[in-house]
Amino acid sequence: IAFSMYASGNGYILEASIPWSTIGVTPALGKAIGLDVQVDDDDNGGTRDAQTASFATNTTAWQNPGVFGTVYLTTCSGPVNQPPVANAGSDLSLASGTTSVTLSGSGSDPDGTAVTYSWTKVSGPAATITNATTASPTVSGLTNGSIYVFQLTVSDGSLTATDQVQVSVAGTSGDPAGVITCYQRVSTITVDGTLNESSWNVTRAVSKNTVNTPNNTVTFGVLWDNTNLYIGVKVLDASLYNDSPDIWENDAVEIYIDANNNKLSTYDGRDNQFIKGYNNSALFAKLSVTGVQHAWAAISGGYSVELSIPWSQLNVTPANGITLGFDVGYDDDDNGGSREGQAVWNGAVNNYENTSAFGSLVLNSNTGARFGVPAEYIPDDETRVSVYPNPVKRGETTIRINGLKNTAGLQVVNTSGTVVKSQTLQKQEEVIDLSGAAHGVYLLRVQLDNRQVTRKILIE
Repeated sequence: IAFSMYASGNGYILEASIPWSTIGVTPALGKAIGLDVQVDDDDNGGTRDAQTASFATNTTAWQNPGVFGTVYLTTCSGPVNQPPVANAGSDLSLASGTTSVTLSGSGSDPDGTAVTYSWTKVSGPAATITNATTASPTVSGLTNGSIYVFQLTVSDGSLTATDQVQVSVAGTSGDPAGVITCYQRVSTITVDGTLNESSWNVTRAVSKNTVNTPNNTVTFGVLWDNTNLYIGVKVLDASLYNDSPDIWENDAVEIYIDANNNKLSTYDGRDNQFIKGYNNSALFAKLSVTGVQHAWAAISGGYSVELSIPWSQLNVTPANGITLGFDVGYDDDDNGGSREGQAVWNGAVNNYENTSAFGSLVLNSNTGARFGVPAEYIPDDETRVSVYPNPVKRGETTIRINGLKNTAGLQVVNTSGTVVKSQTLQKQEEVIDLSGAAHGVYLLRVQLDNRQVTRKILIE
């Protein structure tokens, strides 16, 4: 680094020359570099009396590049090339059975330069992107109960910008993506890992990759009674290992619970992580609890895991409509040593310390939907439920259920899967207070005994 400092008429001047190789940069037109220039001022000897900066707004620049500004390399005679803008469009929540969708991206360049587009899949099960170099490609091969994230990259030929969109497909149960309805058990659950009781419906897929691309097929189900929450998981995996002292580095199932459903970015005293490993009699719990029953069992093509967690240990009083933050994941070790991959149902790679991306588990006092439909609900429920006005104005709307004989459960769920309203409907027509909900799109779910009807509403 070469520099020179010399006095001027009323101060001093510094010139410096820094080789690109010294800072590890290959210069190019439009190249962005973090930079800040600061001046210390000592007016009376001793310590400095003041400091000014070009970009930083605090005194941490000496250790925090995050407060630097940005400069762009350009020619002395030309304008600075500004980066383009990318917009991948609004997140999408699709109905069960939807296998394709057209994304609605856009891009622009402040300098007026023509831009190009490129779409890629960031996470989720396999899917095909057609016309990936256009603003609005078609995505096909979507599967029920899955969450996908697609990324749009916009380029002006020199600089790029990115944006992401999440696409959620509801499961066959009728639950929105990121939500699972937990029905009451019918038969007594014996926690032995076999999942052979008639109450179990272990069909919800765990397919959101968080570490590499694991090759397992994993499904889970949930049940409850007045004493316990039950979780059952099936893992189909041809290569099973249990050789690491860290249970999460082996083949294992992970259960995450946010008992007060506040979905914070850190764990509080109501959150926990459980890990049950293949061929392992122990259970890992992030927060020590008692009374949890757990077991694993060998099944054809893999293994299964079964847990019962006392409500008393979660400090939850179970009741219809109670919602927990919840997620299920699995670790995949194909050759011994550390794991090669991990996937979750709804959350993220940092589920072990951050509950904000968990899904929602909603208790339903009915028994599982696979056990038949009462004759009084066999008529077309889709035509029996109406909501008005929709869009919702002034914070309230009215729901009407023609021919309601008993009661019905109501939930209003936002696009993140969080239940913002839950109540029991006792009349054919009732006013729903939504004054506490933010503006946006919501799913209104009505539980008619063992059938569920979903309506999309807009709160203005």
